[in-house]
Amino acid sequence: MSEQGSVVLTDLHGHADKLREAVAWYGDDTHFVINGDVLDRGPDSCETLNIIKDLDADLVLGNHEWAMLGAFNEQDSERRWAWLQLWLGKGGKVSGYEGNTLKSYGERQRSNELETAHYFKERLQKLGHLALLQKSELYYEDDELLVVHAGLSTRLTWARQQSKLDEASALAKGRIYIDEPPQLISYEYAMDWERPSDVQQTLITGHHHGRSKQTATRRFPEYGGKPTRVQLASSLIAGDPLFAYESWTGKITRF
Repeated sequence: MSEQGSVVLTDLHGHADKLREAVAWYGDDTHFVINGDVLDRGPDSCETLNIIKDLDADLVLGNHEWAMLGAFNEQDSERRWAWLQLWLGKGGKVSGYEGNTLKSYGERQRSNELETAHYFKERLQKLGHLALLQKSELYYEDDELLVVHAGLSTRLTWARQQSKLDEASALAKGRIYIDEPPQLISYEYAMDWERPSDVQQTLITGHHHGRSKQTATRRFPEYGGKPTRVQLASSLIAGDPLFAYESWTGKITRF
C-alpha cells in the first residue's frame, strides 16, 4: 500500500474504464476509498466490482447497493418486496435503480422480481462480489478523512449519526433493512457545505450528480490548510469526468 495517503472516488456507476484510468495513474498499491454507487446505470458494474475486489479498496455503500442488498436479504416479505420494486422497478420493468447491471453479469429479467433477484444473487456469490458488498460499511473514517455517500446532517452530531449508521449495519447483518439511511440518500445533506460540529476531518461526499457538466468542489478553512468539505459526484453517464480526491495534497484530479 502506498505510504502517501488515500484516494477517494465516488459514484462510479459501472464505469470500469474510468476506475482503470484512476488506478493506472495512482498505482494499484494506493489506498482507494470508493464512496458508493458503484453499480447501475453505466455499462460494466461487474468489471467495476472485479477491480475494486482486486484492489482491496475500502468500499462505502451507496443507496444503490443498499437497495439491492435489501432486495436480496430482507427477511420480512413486505419490506423485501418494497426493496425489489425500488431496485428493479415495478411490474418486472427495469425502471428502478437497476440499469445495465444484470446485463453486465450476463443475467436478465426473469418471470418475476423474486426469481430475478435469486439468480442474480447466485451470480454475485460465485464471483465474490456479494461478500465484498456485505462486508462493506456505511462510512469510512480515519484521522484525515470522513467519507459518507450522500452526506451528514449539520443539525446532529457525527457521533449521533455514526451510532445510527452502525445500528443500520448491525440490523442489515440480521437481514433487516428498514429504510434508506438519509446519509446515503439525502440531497439536502449532499448540498450542505458545513460539517457537524464534532467533525474535524475533511468530509467527502458524492451522490448529488443529477445534472451534467458538474464540477467537484472544495471548501477551505479561513486559516488555510486541507479542505473541510469536498463534493466529488459527477454524471459519468452524461460524459462528465470522474473526480478523485488526494488526501496527501488536498487536490482533486479529473479522469
